[in-house]
Amino acid sequence: MIEIDGLTVRLGDRPPVLRRVSLSVAPGERVGLTGAPGAGKSLTALAVMGLLPGDARTSGRVLVGGRVLVGGHVLGGPRDVLGMRERELARLRGDRVAMVSQEPMNGLDPKLRVGRQVMLAVRQHRGLSRAEARTRTAALLRRVEVGPDVSGAYPRDLPQWQRQRVALALALARDPATLICDEPATTRDAGVLELIDWLVTERRTGLLLISRDEDVVARMCGRVVELRGGRVVRDGPLTEALEGAMERPDPDAG
Repeated sequence: MIEIDGLTVRLGDRPPVLRRVSLSVAPGERVGLTGAPGAGKSLTALAVMGLLPGDARTSGRVLVGGRVLVGGHVLGGPRDVLGMRERELARLRGDRVAMVSQEPMNGLDPKLRVGRQVMLAVRQHRGLSRAEARTRTAALLRRVEVGPDVSGAYPRDLPQWQRQRVALALALARDPATLICDEPATTRDAGVLELIDWLVTERRTGLLLISRDEDVVARMCGRVVELRGGRVVRDGPLTEALEGAMERPDPDAG
């Protein structure tokens, strides 16, 4: 369960990037987060992951699995969040929520072969032996339709669409309750949406899908939240939300 309640985010002394944003993703629910570039979609995802920039100042709350990640404090990537140890925070990220970012390299270690990265995540979560983890890793890579030859490659050696699929395997290695996918259709991987659809259905995983493409949202989600100028301007069932968004005036327009 993801709950965002009245979240405002300022970066340094600049005006708020997010303004009292509220949204939720219930267990097994699929929610599309849409809006024009710069509306605050990716920043919302970073807040859910506890990965806001070091100069971020926040008010409101973000809860993941009932644990508070944001509550009016200054947050930074490697620092404790509300007294939470980094190891505990990493476990929360993996077990409760995981993210595949728009640029998959951001979530991959450039110094480790991709198969080893997935295997380490599997062992950390499940406490498996090396042989068991190797079998599980191979199964995960097959599930995201990546060939066995990719396992021994470094991230830099792969095209972006394959990196995205490896990042998806890495995110799913710990069976998160909710998966966040940021603009998954931008890698020119025609099959990635079908793959995500199948995986979240199979695992009964919640999905927060970030996309400025309303056709992608309509294809994948039953509910949509639209951001405009850092504000939520519509939240509801897909058909109603998209129809209402066309009629609603821009709050920042003159």
